[in-house]
Amino acid sequence: MRFLELEKKFSYDANGRICLSESEAAFADKALFVGDSICRGFTAYNVVKAKNVYAAGSVGARNFFDMEFHYYGQPTGYGEVLEQAKPENVILSMGMNDVNMTSAQQYCENYRKIIDFTLENSSANVYVCAITPINSQFAEHSRIDAFNLAMKNYIAENFGQRVSFIDFAYLLKNSDNMLSSGLDSGDGIHLAPECYYIALLEICEQLGIN
Repeated sequence: MRFLELEKKFSYDANGRICLSESEAAFADKALFVGDSICRGFTAYNVVKAKNVYAAGSVGARNFFDMEFHYYGQPTGYGEVLEQAKPENVILSMGMNDVNMTSAQQYCENYRKIIDFTLENSSANVYVCAITPINSQFAEHSRIDAFNLAMKNYIAENFGQRVSFIDFAYLLKNSDNMLSSGLDSGDGIHLAPECYYIALLEICEQLGIN
C-alpha cells in the first residue's frame, strides 16, 4: 500500500502526530485552495488555515460561479477573495460533482472559465488537481480517470507556464484503481485527514519545494 511508503516521508510533531513540514506549511500559507467539499477538508481537518481555503459543498466546474461561498464566515465572491488573499498559488480542486453531470470535454471547458478568471484577477500560479478516487458506486472509476486525463491534456494544450495539472490522486489508489481502504472519511468519497497531508507532500514534491 502506498500509504505505508508515504508514512516515511511525513513530518511529525512532538506528540507523534502528522504535521506539515516547514516548506509545506510555508507553501500552504501563501496559497488559496479553491473547490468543493473534498477541498474543504484541507481546513476541516486543520491541515491548513481557514484563510487559505475557499470551498463549498456541491461545487463543480459547471456551477462554480452560481454557488454561494463563505470566507471568514461571510458570503464572498471569488474575485473579492482573490483580492483579499493575494495568493501566490491557487490550488483548484473540484470535479467529483461533475463526473456524472457532463462530458469530459465540457468539464474542461467549464473549468477553463475558472482558470481564466483566476489568471485575470490575480498574479497567482494556478494548479488544477486531479479528481480523487472513490471507494463507492457513486461513479465509474474509469470515468474519473478519463476526466483527469482529459484535463491533463487540455491544460498542456491550452495554457502556458502559469497553469499546471497536479496529481496526488494516484497515491490514494489501491491495485483495483479505487480509493484505498482507510483513506476515506466513511462514505467512500470524501477523504480521511491523512490524504490532505499526502496532497501537500506530493504537491510540494511535484513543484520541487520539498
